[in-house]
Amino acid sequence: MMTSSSADQGDDVVETHVSDFDANLIWQHLIVDELQDSVWGFVIYRCCNASDEDWERMLQKIRSELDNDKTEYHYCRDLVPFHNLHAIDDPSLYGATIDQVRAHFRSWIPENIRSRLRPETTDLDDIEYNYFVHITPRYKQCLYVDDLCIESLDQDHADCPVVKILDKDWEPYTPEKLKEIEETEGLGVIGDGTTPAPFHDGLTNDWEENVGWMYMPVISYLDLYFTLVKWDWLDVYVRPPYIDWTEDDRGTFIGDWRNK
Repeated sequence: MMTSSSADQGDDVVETHVSDFDANLIWQHLIVDELQDSVWGFVIYRCCNASDEDWERMLQKIRSELDNDKTEYHYCRDLVPFHNLHAIDDPSLYGATIDQVRAHFRSWIPENIRSRLRPETTDLDDIEYNYFVHITPRYKQCLYVDDLCIESLDQDHADCPVVKILDKDWEPYTPEKLKEIEETEGLGVIGDGTTPAPFHDGLTNDWEENVGWMYMPVISYLDLYFTLVKWDWLDVYVRPPYIDWTEDDRGTFIGDWRNK
């Protein structure tokens, strides 16, 4: 029997038996003695210039993934009340780049954790803090919604709607690293800073180049969160605009509608 407390329920104790392996991993992230609440789920940034109505449509699409039968398969229903899709809706971030959001996310994490500490706890010690922020997807990756993502709400595409998910720890290649890639791997680096087609970001023609973000179909919200609990970013990474590597066969990519 495991116990925890929900952010929605204050300090009420909830007793739950969880048999599913993945669910147990989530529970381990929830049960932290120094915190006054227990939450899981991604942080999502509004970086689009869309209407409030369209922004709410996107949030509802994501939250609805916890309302259907998928929750019965992926984890115990008892975890649903602890889910929190934390939306950051700051007008100063409308139009922000992925790099700018990554920097904001990095600074937001320690502030958020401090706000969750119990009154008698002054701070998490370095070991506990570093361990905590490196095991939970809530603090390893975040979601990013720009105008293209909002446009995907109305597209007749199997993977739509989509959001972008970015990795907090990604760093761009240094000039020295780019030179090494060219010399040792023979990969073409675009000298003028443009991205080679069909890719949406990056400097090389390498399908595996890590550009620090990728597209996530909303229907994959639960799958990806649970996968990132167990695996690292590079284990699941697919360079955009690819999502499952079948795009070449289908002849369609995310964002193609902008070329019509």
